[in-house]
Amino acid sequence: MNDRVKTYLKRLDALVDDLHTSLERSREQLGEAQDAHERLLKQYWSRGKEITTMKNSVKEFEALQEENQRLRDIHQEVQERTRTVLEYTKALSDELRRE
Repeated sequence: MNDRVKTYLKRLDALVDDLHTSLERSREQLGEAQDAHERLLKQYWSRGKEITTMKNSVKEFEALQEENQRLRDIHQEVQERTRTVLEYTKALSDELRRE
């Protein structure tokens, strides 16, 4: 075989080896990138679930605040009516004692 052809074949063989090595590295990097992508995707969906849960909690909290205010209003009204009844009772008791 001609020396020139041998040299070209050696170069070609070295280039094929380099290409094989580069492809192996690229395959590894692609696998790592896919793993990282899957991790990020899982984090994304997890955060989405957390956000949905928080939104629901905020709605429930707002409803609880409204209910709490309603109950406070009722409590205040009951206290006012109780004071009125107490005043009427005192007045009636005073009238009964005078008689």
